[in-house]
Amino acid sequence: MKSVFEALAKFLVGFLTAIIVSNKANILLKLLINMGIHNRSLQNTIVSLLVTFFVTCIVAILDHVYTNILFPMKINITSEQNEVKFKPNNNIYEPQRLNMHYEITPGGSLTMWMLKRLNVDLLVFFNPNYIDIALEEDKKWDFSGKEQEGLGFTEKMNQLHFLVLNSYLSEGKANKKYTVSVGMEICPKRIQNQEISLDYAMKSKKKMISTLLCKVHICDFKCKGVTDE
Repeated sequence: MKSVFEALAKFLVGFLTAIIVSNKANILLKLLINMGIHNRSLQNTIVSLLVTFFVTCIVAILDHVYTNILFPMKINITSEQNEVKFKPNNNIYEPQRLNMHYEITPGGSLTMWMLKRLNVDLLVFFNPNYIDIALEEDKKWDFSGKEQEGLGFTEKMNQLHFLVLNSYLSEGKANKKYTVSVGMEICPKRIQNQEISLDYAMKSKKKMISTLLCKVHICDFKCKGVTDE
């Protein structure tokens, strides 16, 4: 984004300077003439410097607003393993444990305030849906109809739901990176040769806005199933 602001500044400086210099009736050139500056080359130099100063100030303000107020939140989803391989035992697969880690880097203050109210729900699942997912049996992850009291995780239709900012206080000022983890058991639905990867999706009250304000990266994790014992 910094390169975008730099490109914008260069464009505005050149564009505004060209407009002002080509218009001999503009107030700035009249002011320079009234100050006794009649040399055209010197006038152009002064105009260029003034435009550069004001544009730099404006771009710096915009950069500050973006960095501290509108910078997007980042979520990095990782696992302790790159893959889990299933081999049949007596014609069945045994479920295996998988730990998922969510590293969350808060965005700007306005970004976090908006995402909190948009109720962002991050879904993680295997795509296609050939893998069963079951959360660990822990009351801390069980909403029991009271989602606001939970830590944000639940499982529905083989999709791991994470209410990202369920317990986050958007009034906080430190904006420090933090990590939350969840354990679950996974198992292919049927015995067959297959290789399925993790995928994700996002739900919220305004999905387009949430997608712009929340950037997600998910690890390259694969679930492999074989038919030979």
